[in-house]
Amino acid sequence: MLTKLVGERIAEAYCRWDHELKIVGLRFSNIMELKDYATFGEFQGDPTLRK
Repeated sequence: MLTKLVGERIAEAYCRWDHELKIVGLRFSNIMELKDYATFGEFQGDPTLRK
């Protein structure tokens, strides 16, 4: 959580220096290996299976 906050603050600071600068932060979730997609439907019913 701290890294998210620090990243947002750094982005804000850069944008204050250059008002034309636009920054988009992407946060990926549920990153899996290809074989895990076969059981993806099960994750919807029981989120603890994502561990």
